[in-house]
Amino acid sequence: MPNQTDINTENLTINEINEKRKKDAKRNKTRLRRRVILTLIIATLIEVPLVFFAARYYENHKSGASGKGCNFEIPWYEQYNIITHALGTVDGRVETNSKEAFLESYARGARVFEADMCLTADGYLVIRHDFSGTSYYNLEQKTDETDDGQIIYGTYMHTKICYLYTPLDIDGMLSLMEEYRDTYLVTDSKYTDENSVKEEFRRLNEAIERTGDDELKKRIIVQIYSYDMLDWVKSVYDVPSENIILTLYNMYPRDFEEIGGFCKEKGVPVVAMSCEITEKDAVSTLHGYGLKVYAHTENRIKQMLSDIRYKGVDGFYSDYVTNEEYSSAYDALYGDEPIPVYSDEMNETEPPTDGENSGEDK
Repeated sequence: MPNQTDINTENLTINEINEKRKKDAKRNKTRLRRRVILTLIIATLIEVPLVFFAARYYENHKSGASGKGCNFEIPWYEQYNIITHALGTVDGRVETNSKEAFLESYARGARVFEADMCLTADGYLVIRHDFSGTSYYNLEQKTDETDDGQIIYGTYMHTKICYLYTPLDIDGMLSLMEEYRDTYLVTDSKYTDENSVKEEFRRLNEAIERTGDDELKKRIIVQIYSYDMLDWVKSVYDVPSENIILTLYNMYPRDFEEIGGFCKEKGVPVVAMSCEITEKDAVSTLHGYGLKVYAHTENRIKQMLSDIRYKGVDGFYSDYVTNEEYSSAYDALYGDEPIPVYSDEMNETEPPTDGENSGEDK
């Protein structure tokens, strides 16, 4: 039996058959073109949203979880009550100053990070508390290189913290800040002599220049430990006064009127002190000069809320508690109402200190 094509063409001339084949080929070509166009349209409809969402994901990751950078219109101390001590915790371990501690704390809501800084034996600026025997013990590392335990940069960078975590130098720290653009860094220098302080902040300035990111300086808050240190830092590092904290643990004796006067004159907005010396009268005196007061180091939310209520403290350094956790507890207890700070005229008893904190040394 002849096929369908044969039936259709058996009575046609050669010219008619060729003409029909041309029309069929043209018709098939048109159908193929339509299918290709339809396929491209469908692919575009799928691809554009994917590209869009991929771009949004990248920007959100680059700018931090909120998708935004820092809000410089509001001072950092008006936005955050918690400074995360030594980059926070990782797997329950404190004071590692490690990359993993930063990442874990960031994921839990931390945005203002304090990092310890010191120099290696060959002069590189790294993120570490110090090279004392206590630090080696806490970080589960071997002491070597020099008599005072100071190691060279290469050894430092290739020695895991607690056998698990990544050590940071200043470039690594700034790289994290570039990636997570809604974060602030509070410096914690361990030097009190002029030459070491200047060298440390000279190195910090060079590291910032290497990034080419001028905004980083707006996000770095410098702790000073004496009146003189402010001049030492400013001689090598251009820091705005609003990005300075005067920390008192190396200042003896402590005259809070004098401290308040110095900060007001120099434009320093924040004073930090140990929980042990954070008393209501001292806080009240500093508030009289328009200053904010942060206490270190406190890891219990209950004690934080008590210190705000009965001492007037504005914020805290903490290993564990993040700003989000603190804010949730605060809102649950006080809502939008301002906390009335305890006074002698109030008919209530000031509660005892709740638990222990880390003490005078940060």
